[in-house]
Amino acid sequence: MFWIISCISAFAITDLSSIEGMPVIVLPGHVIDTLIYPVGIGMRHRAYEPAHITDVPWGWSAGIAVTAWRPIGVGDAIQAVASITSTSASGEAPVIPVIPSATLHVRKSITPHFELGASLLPIPAAVPYVSGYLAGADATWMLYEPAPDIELPYVALRGVYSQNKLSIDYKGQALVTILSVTTGVELLASKPLLGAEPYVGLAFMLARGSLLAQIAVPASPAPAPVIAPISLMQTGMARSLTLFAGIKLRTPSLLGLKLALTLEGAYDPAGAHTIGLKLGAVY
Repeated sequence: MFWIISCISAFAITDLSSIEGMPVIVLPGHVIDTLIYPVGIGMRHRAYEPAHITDVPWGWSAGIAVTAWRPIGVGDAIQAVASITSTSASGEAPVIPVIPSATLHVRKSITPHFELGASLLPIPAAVPYVSGYLAGADATWMLYEPAPDIELPYVALRGVYSQNKLSIDYKGQALVTILSVTTGVELLASKPLLGAEPYVGLAFMLARGSLLAQIAVPASPAPAPVIAPISLMQTGMARSLTLFAGIKLRTPSLLGLKLALTLEGAYDPAGAHTIGLKLGAVY
């Protein structure tokens, strides 16, 4: 659930643990890539905001954002974790064409040139096979504000931080947990128009993550002893450079309240593109 693949990546396997008497098991590099990259990069916090900061003096806004990812190889990677022992996972790997997610957003303009934002998605225990949370924040500095008589765009720099946890129960054979911390920057430009503000930007993200797995090993045939479940851990690191563009639409102010709708898409050279929208209210 909730996956995307990133490009320009690198991983580093550090340490594993296994039960006594079992050999150390190393997951293939592409499995680490496929499972850590989506959580650390694809599920990162996204502001869905242009460069121009206009929502002052009160500057409070809240809303909900919905994002869809195009995952690549996630089902195969999950099955690979479940089948790394001598007993392979049964059934075919799930096919996941598009993965949606939704996060709650809140923003606050501090000054006409600086604002803060945050997002959160707690995954309730009632959701079958998946648990965890997505949490993130950003800080936006408007670096350049053109004079009224100059037809140039606004330019801003945005710092992004995300901390995510996702646990997946695969057919009762493996419990896979991915933990990630992501930091990065976005450089973007936007041009306010009448009731709309299109924007374009470049994002560089660095994610560090850990993959923990508990794999159930069935009892081996007699007279061999029953083997306990295997626990293992590997860590990885991912980098991504993506191009994104969007447009923010605002309604006229009514008693100080405005509605806003943002549409945004991102291009990933690896093919794991995203598209999303944010609907909210500004006061």
